[in-house]
Amino acid sequence: MKDQFPGYVFGYGSLMSPESIEESLDRKIQLTDLIPCQLHGYIRRWNACVPYIFEDETSGEFSVDVVFLNIERRKYASVNGVLLPVNQADLDVLDQRELVYNRLIVTSQVCANQPVQGVVYTYVAQPEYSRKVRLQHGLIMSDYIELVEAACREFGEAFLKEYHRTTLPPESPTFQVEIDAE
Repeated sequence: MKDQFPGYVFGYGSLMSPESIEESLDRKIQLTDLIPCQLHGYIRRWNACVPYIFEDETSGEFSVDVVFLNIERRKYASVNGVLLPVNQADLDVLDQRELVYNRLIVTSQVCANQPVQGVVYTYVAQPEYSRKVRLQHGLIMSDYIELVEAACREFGEAFLKEYHRTTLPPESPTFQVEIDAE
């Protein structure tokens, strides 16, 4: 097992969802494959922005920032999440999925209820995709919120409450929308 999965990714948003992970890795992910844990020295916030161009029948094309979860260093803080066992091929796929994020090593900052062997990585938004330097308004997709909260619920109501407690609200106006992917 150690050779097959030499490390882990700490997921704190959509990477807590087996369904979301499966779409990227093209393999079955069971809830039992994910290890609930804490990442110390970070806060979770809504400030990763990805520019999207949409077409509207009346106004034509328009650009907007879609806002996703991110983590930032903060002394004495911690966030809950899960550890996903990964191999190098998985990391390559996740690096492509998380293009606006940098992959960091956080092994020494993770606390789980079971022994974890190997390197632990997580993804942090690149500075140029941080809400601080992007537009003043953004959109949060309601499907994304539902996906993350449903993933948290799978680990119990206490896990969901901890997610809410350790997630800062958006700092500037953000609109929750449903986006039809067709």
